[in-house]
Amino acid sequence: SIEPATSRTRAAARDLLGLPQEAPVVGTVGRLDYQKAPDHFVEAARRVRDPRVRYVWVGSGELETEARRLAIRRGLADRMLFTGERADVPQLLPAFDVFAMSSRYEGIPCALAEAMLAGVPVVATAVNGVPEIVVPGETGLLARQAAGSVTAALVAARRASVKISGSCSTRAASLMAALALSRPKVAICATRSAPYLSLT
Repeated sequence: SIEPATSRTRAAARDLLGLPQEAPVVGTVGRLDYQKAPDHFVEAARRVRDPRVRYVWVGSGELETEARRLAIRRGLADRMLFTGERADVPQLLPAFDVFAMSSRYEGIPCALAEAMLAGVPVVATAVNGVPEIVVPGETGLLARQAAGSVTAALVAARRASVKISGSCSTRAASLMAALALSRPKVAICATRSAPYLSLT
């Protein structure tokens, strides 16, 4: 089941990931492949220019080695964590202050919905079905498909995260329930097991 983001689950999730309790954390869940655009995620992180922020990518894929090397070249080696595949994603989501999705294209991304249901504000590229579940100012912020736009949204989301997180899970739950009536994949997102959920 999806863990709601509370001070207790946040601390536990950060312990699981070995992250500092006091650091701002931006995270994502997904395959490291062309669709998910890990290069845009790394470039957006570089442009934030705040040495306190930690970045987490949960998942694996054919671009993992390339993404790790890019993070090193961009000076993020000590602040960007690539976890590989994890079966405990619902327990990890509360570690994030912001969930960021930099995809080039998407359907209805389950990992994004899970983050919102956990009460984690999201930043996502406004591609395909994403605007159906991300309500700007309520469940997160939308960005154009470019590293600079994602960076701007990340900065804005961090500033608004407390306000957004307060209504995020309730608003996300109502959105998901409504969409599940007409979109079979949304219903599947809400019911499948955690290991399968983690790599959508």
